[in-house]
Amino acid sequence: MTETSHSETIESLRKYETVQGQSARVSGPTSMDNTNRAIVFFFLADEESALEFDDETAFDLIFFYDNIDKGSFDGHKDEWVLVYKQLNK
Repeated sequence: MTETSHSETIESLRKYETVQGQSARVSGPTSMDNTNRAIVFFFLADEESALEFDDETAFDLIFFYDNIDKGSFDGHKDEWVLVYKQLNK
């Protein structure tokens, strides 16, 4: 499988905003189920019990489901996919 050159960043996630700084709803990629959507929201919003890799995990999940929506993995239906550190710091 070829590597994807696109990483999810704060700027690339702005497409989900309706008004600058505000998202109409926590939606994310359409293929993302509600459980993973809630996990992403929790990882990005929780400041009290956050672990150092929570943001990274959330952005990796968004990247994964966004690429499912784009069909990036269509040629690899019977293969494993590893998404790791897609957030540019």
